[in-house]
Amino acid sequence: MDPLLQSLSGENFRRIWDLQTRKGRALAAELHRDAPHLAFLTKPILDNISDTRSIRGLISASRKAGDPSSKRLPLRASVKQRLAERDEFVDALADELSRLVATPRFELRLERRPNIGAHEIYSSGKVDENYFASRQLQRNLKLAFRLQTANREQIIDQLLQLTDDRFPKTLFRTDIASYYENIRHDVLLKRIGGSELTQQSQSLIRKLLSRQSSLTSGVKGVGLPRGIGLSAPLSDIYLLDFDEYVRGLPETVFYARYVDDIVGIFSTSKPSDEGHPDFQSMIRAQLMPLGLSLSTTKTSESQIESGSSVIPPTRFLGYEISRTTSKLEVRLTPERVSRLNARLQLSFGAHARSKSFDGRAARMLLHRVRYLASNLRLQNNKRNAFAGIFFSNRHLRNFEQLDQLDQAIDDYASTLMDANLASALRSIRFRTGFEKRTFHRWSEERMKEIQSPWSRP
Repeated sequence: MDPLLQSLSGENFRRIWDLQTRKGRALAAELHRDAPHLAFLTKPILDNISDTRSIRGLISASRKAGDPSSKRLPLRASVKQRLAERDEFVDALADELSRLVATPRFELRLERRPNIGAHEIYSSGKVDENYFASRQLQRNLKLAFRLQTANREQIIDQLLQLTDDRFPKTLFRTDIASYYENIRHDVLLKRIGGSELTQQSQSLIRKLLSRQSSLTSGVKGVGLPRGIGLSAPLSDIYLLDFDEYVRGLPETVFYARYVDDIVGIFSTSKPSDEGHPDFQSMIRAQLMPLGLSLSTTKTSESQIESGSSVIPPTRFLGYEISRTTSKLEVRLTPERVSRLNARLQLSFGAHARSKSFDGRAARMLLHRVRYLASNLRLQNNKRNAFAGIFFSNRHLRNFEQLDQLDQAIDDYASTLMDANLASALRSIRFRTGFEKRTFHRWSEERMKEIQSPWSRP
């Protein structure tokens, strides 16, 4: 592999800039806010963006006024000139970021954040040269180890298709207990050391793991920092040999791992009285040398005989899959439904505590319930990326739980003194949002306000 592809160069940092800005991220504003030492480079970019926006506004106004196109030619030339100037400004910024990263004392910033439950949480802090170095290192790891990002929707699609046939099989579902917290640094660094990853990249990763060891209250030399982007590819690299082992078993029909969630379908063509391989024991044995173990509460292994119409409930990636008759049932897990219900309850609680008497609290409650029961296009994303009750749960086949959530809205609404507000809330339906893919739009600031009561659940 060409080492230049992995270098922390201005050229590669410019590629990161272009990729993130195409997704809609305002990197110039974020850098200007978080990195005052770069203000001499970010300020001209922000001024350029503002000027370009103003000129484009004049072009739009001229078009609406019916002016001849010739009148807009100088304005278009001015836009073209400013875009060329902006390219130069961004190139200069990328080169400066690369220079800062190239200093001998540079290392990726890592800070502790408040724990979430039993898990230690970390952050890489503000958007500055650390952000670009981390992004490039993530790319380097994916290139060096040829990592493929797991696609949740594709995994569920394949799982449902293969589960629904009538061939004999073992359906195995498990979760790696405290996955990030139990990854051994020595094993991980040995794998990285024998790869095509550049020495510069390896050195920064070693420093990052050393920093994590100095911050953790757990065992030193063990664990990846939850909350930073680099931990995801590092954790995938840790299990590459394990993934290859399970996929290579002669009985494996389907295997997928999504971070620490694992599902497998294994062929069991032998008659049941001859016995089936103990897949759970085999998987445990492979994980043990890595310091990893399976969750005792989230591990299940179901033997499904040929022609059987029964599939015990199996939970994976937010869905509960089962069959008691000829029809495969796909429901949401109880935890997923409980989370939605908890957010409904918190929304109504925030309304009850509000001191606003000008209608603002009522409007915010409507926004929150609509947000939960509908769909939206993700902000700061120019691609076709959506989320919401349908797009986050598109494989759902049983709508009973959506009806229960609709009933919960009605029950909460019945406690309100404002009859008009209660009536408006009863018109919002989870099932309608799913079946008709109802959309709503909110600004980024409004979305933060909508989500504010849900910070814990």
